[in-house]
Amino acid sequence: MAARKRPTMRVDRDEWRKYERTGRSLLDAAVTLAEYSEEGHGNALGILVVHAAIAYADALCIHAAGCKSKSGEHAEVADLLEQVVPDVPEKALKGLRAVIAEKDRVSYTGEFYTLEEGKRMLKRLSSFVQWAREHLGVI
Repeated sequence: MAARKRPTMRVDRDEWRKYERTGRSLLDAAVTLAEYSEEGHGNALGILVVHAAIAYADALCIHAAGCKSKSGEHAEVADLLEQVVPDVPEKALKGLRAVIAEKDRVSYTGEFYTLEEGKRMLKRLSSFVQWAREHLGVI
């Protein structure tokens, strides 16, 4: 069966660097918050991690295919990535999907997210980010 067409927007391939830089900035802020924050900032940490994940996935899609997801369903960014970059390691893709799956909970439900939960999210994303940086040549 053919892969379902996902809503995308065209982006000049040279723009991937902007998305990678945004992802790196968000991730750096998340690491700083994880290291120096006290309890009570788990949601903030989680939001930074989710948005870093999306920015890196967008950078990879733009780099590979000159497009990014414009779906309101953030999980589709991982599907698009898998479609346009066929060699994404399973562990990296699994980490990306796990982080994005937490977006609604950490952002919109009003549920308190502990700092430890935020740190676990950050750890889950690490294999994806490491692979993404290697793939993009920005290590």
